[in-house]
Amino acid sequence: MFFSAQRLPAAVNHTIVRFIAITSCLYAVLDIRSDLFTLAPAGSGFVNDAVALSRLTGLPAIIWAMLWLVVSLLVLGFLLKSSLHVDN
Repeated sequence: MFFSAQRLPAAVNHTIVRFIAITSCLYAVLDIRSDLFTLAPAGSGFVNDAVALSRLTGLPAIIWAMLWLVVSLLVLGFLLKSSLHVDN
């Protein structure tokens, strides 16, 4: 990263930063997948973020996971649109 920042043109650095940012956002969406589809046997003690919040609030874990998924996709879409709009 230091090499690219000092040696490559600004447009290339901007593309690299966008790639890293999009990859990070997509990873967040994939992480939510584990909250939605990880099934653990009863009594196994497995707790993901959605289950932990479900225990704290009383709302079902699936509600938390779906809420995170919707918010993540909205933010990702907004940031992608904003990022592409900056170049125009």
